[in-house]
Amino acid sequence: MRARVVVRALLAVAVVALAAAGWAVANGAPARSGPAGARRVLFDGFGGNRLNRRIWTPYTGRPGGDPGGWWEPSHVVVRNGVLNLETSRDPRLGGRWVSGGVSSARGLEQRYGTYLVRFRMDAGRGVAGVLLLWPRAPHWPPEIDFAESGGDRSDRSDMTATLHYGPGDQTVAKTVRGDFTRWHVMGVTQAAGLSLRWMRELLGAASYDDLTREAERDIVDVDM
Repeated sequence: MRARVVVRALLAVAVVALAAAGWAVANGAPARSGPAGARRVLFDGFGGNRLNRRIWTPYTGRPGGDPGGWWEPSHVVVRNGVLNLETSRDPRLGGRWVSGGVSSARGLEQRYGTYLVRFRMDAGRGVAGVLLLWPRAPHWPPEIDFAESGGDRSDRSDMTATLHYGPGDQTVAKTVRGDFTRWHVMGVTQAAGLSLRWMRELLGAASYDDLTREAERDIVDVDM
């Protein structure tokens, strides 16, 4: 019998918050305090054993720009307070590699806010993963990738945040090292006045970077 190899991107808690800033809740821990006036507008702790379709839409079919990829809703699994996005060879599709992915556009679209996700990703070369904000309008860029692993190595020893902007797809990118097979919190704050802050929590300490310091245009003032 051939073993079924499964690579998972696991999301324990996803929080999309605020009109200006936000806070996170992770595995029942106390909420982080946000700035004055902040309010949480979306939270999912993935309780039960079904995806909340009022918030999430599973991807299906071939990803744009990736002719070798394929998404199927059956690879999106909620179990024990965790959303599993599984990548494996699927015998129902001739043994091709298939992945799970979801969009939260059904639950929330907004211009400014803080988005935090607690996640981990199994090791596995050739399997990429990304947490991102995508523009509501039918044009690209901008795109805000706030946690991305390209899968070019078998480990998960770093994550990159990339801001895509401008008609020629200019980019600003930052990378942080860590063991991302373990749980971490990463996110981004999109605010008025070209402010875009990248947040990551490693080893219990939070740190931040300004992704728009090098950018020259009004690149993030759109609904995402």
